[in-house]
Amino acid sequence: MVALKQQWQVQRQQRHQDAAQRRQQVRQTLASIQQERQARTLRLRRDLDAFQAQLHQDSRDRHQRQQQFRQQLHQETQAFLASAGQQRRAMAQEMAQTLEAYVASLQASTAQFLALTAAERSLMAQQIHRDLRQFHADLTGAIAALRHTLQGEVQALRAAVQADLATHQQQRCLMKAQMTRDLALFLKTLRSDVQSYLWELELVRKDQAYQLRQRLDRSRSDRAQTLTRLTQDWATLRRDLQQYRQTLRSQVWGDDSGTSDALEAVVPSVAIPVIPPAGSAIALQRPVAIEPPSIEKQVYAYLHNVRGAKLSEIELALGINRVQTVDALKALIQKGLISQRDRVYHTQEEAVL
Repeated sequence: MVALKQQWQVQRQQRHQDAAQRRQQVRQTLASIQQERQARTLRLRRDLDAFQAQLHQDSRDRHQRQQQFRQQLHQETQAFLASAGQQRRAMAQEMAQTLEAYVASLQASTAQFLALTAAERSLMAQQIHRDLRQFHADLTGAIAALRHTLQGEVQALRAAVQADLATHQQQRCLMKAQMTRDLALFLKTLRSDVQSYLWELELVRKDQAYQLRQRLDRSRSDRAQTLTRLTQDWATLRRDLQQYRQTLRSQVWGDDSGTSDALEAVVPSVAIPVIPPAGSAIALQRPVAIEPPSIEKQVYAYLHNVRGAKLSEIELALGINRVQTVDALKALIQKGLISQRDRVYHTQEEAVL
């Protein structure tokens, strides 16, 4: 431990010495750099002073040369302007003489041209006047001939139009008579077709009514049979329940085995009541009454039997109006019993298939 401490102290002293040496070296380096910077600054200052002096001298020399050049240029310009003025005055005199001669010749030529033009114009005016008279005479004759020709053509065209109108009137009368006959024949045929169609519709309606009446009779007989069977089952159930009640009352104070035997003997004989179909109702404690089927049930039964039908077919088959049919179909659709596809109503089983 002591050795380590001594070693650490030695290293610490060595580090201090190294740091002192580095600080000394840095001071010496900084001093040398400072000296060099001062020497360089002095040299730069001397060079700058010399450059400024030389620049000032060059500026004075350039100014002197510019002044000399301006003086020389002014002198040359004055001489050139003087000579140019003299030449321009001489040229102006020559041009004035030339212009005077040209004006004189132009005036003579213009006077001669005007004289010739006046003579030609008088001759042309006389010729144009004669030509216009001749053209007027020719034009008057051509207009008279053209008017006569047009009057003849108009008369011929009027006669042709009158003939065409008469022919067209005759054709219209013939066409009217033909169309009248055709319309009468068409109305007769249409009446016969409508009567045949109405007769066919009447036959179809009677046939459908007869089929519906047969289905209703079968449905009524089926409901009556079902009701009779349910009444019999209910009577059997009631007798069995009465017997079971009497047996239970007689054996309520007996042993358990007797009660169990009685229950086993009575319970198997109890008939399970059958759920009646839609459109019939059974009261347990009052006489059985058959309720007429509702419009919704009739519509559903008809759609189930015919495997889909349209609105008009349902109205015609069941003999109900449009409002009752639409209300019943809406109610069945809301209940999810039927569906509509391409204006045809189907039950859900048929829609799935």
